[in-house]
Amino acid sequence: MSKRNSFEQRGSGYLVLESGAKDLVMWEVEVLSDGIIETGSVQGNEMHLAAAAKNGCATLLLTSEIKLIIKIDKFENGRAPFRTISTSRTTLH
Repeated sequence: MSKRNSFEQRGSGYLVLESGAKDLVMWEVEVLSDGIIETGSVQGNEMHLAAAAKNGCATLLLTSEIKLIIKIDKFENGRAPFRTISTSRTTLH
């Protein structure tokens, strides 16, 4: 089995809850060699992250062109790891 190369990318954007509430977060994602984002983490307001974890999913606006629907199961110390469910754009380079 071949291992895909990846790199980390960081930035800031908005984490939008199902309720429509949004808050600015710092994000970090692992971008695979084909540009796909499978995992990452967000860091921000603990109450906002707690609500996202309670809902189980949220929308992460990485850029004006790239939007991820993410699955958040837990958060700790203002940071929440996530898995990507879907994206508005298939790749990030």
